Amino acid sequence: MQLQHEFDLDVQIGEVSDIGSGPAGFRRFVSAAGGQVRGERIRGTLIPGGGDWLTVGPDGYARADIRYVIQTEDGAVIYIRGNGVIEMNDATQQALSGSRVTDYTDHYVRSTFVLETGDERYAWVNTTVFVSQTKFPGGPTLRYSVERVL
Repeated sequence: MQLQHEFDLDVQIGEVSDIGSGPAGFRRFVSAAGGQVRGERIRGTLIPGGGDWLTVGPDGYARADIRYVIQTEDGAVIYIRGNGVIEMNDATQQALSGSRVTDYTDHYVRSTFVLETGDERYAWVNTTVFVSQTKFPGGPTLRYSVERVL
């Protein structure tokens, strides 16, 4: 299997809401206040309103249910849905609060993404699987480095 870098997705973290402990674990919602998508084939902005629904388990890892919508520079709308595994170590906790910058090696944050659109110019995303690693480049921002699975 080969990977090819497709785009970077910078997400501006909005409000973080702790839902609390329930039967599945501790739940937290991390809203997306906006963001940017930068790649050769996809460029645009993140429409506010999506986010990451996290469930933190007793193993110190969160499982993420990720949902975003991109408005491309040329007017297409692309839905992103993903699942991820997030190591909730000190680096991650501090980064989520906006008080620490991290790199990809500071924690294990990996996701799989499926993109969906009705715009024919981007129909190729409907039949492509994407994977990513994540870092926190500063401020309340996270960056997905998204690779296309060839």
